[in-house]
Amino acid sequence: DNNEFDFASVAAHELLHLLGFGLSGSFDAKLTSSGFVGTNAVAIAGVNPVPMQDGDHFASSLQSNGQQTLMSTSVTAGQRK
Repeated sequence: DNNEFDFASVAAHELLHLLGFGLSGSFDAKLTSSGFVGTNAVAIAGVNPVPMQDGDHFASSLQSNGQQTLMSTSVTAGQRK
């Protein structure tokens, strides 16, 4: 339904936080004032550094297959990330 939030997308987003995305020392070590410089993230995003919205989320402008990434700050109702 276009008026509902996708449980799988929200759960996956929160699970990645639980695993350390934006919360662990190893993540923070790759975070600069310009963005995230983790080797794999840079290779997948095709941009160095990967733009961040804040210290815990990728910028909303970062796209994957034409939609926001799983780790952006917002979830759009009716969309699976």
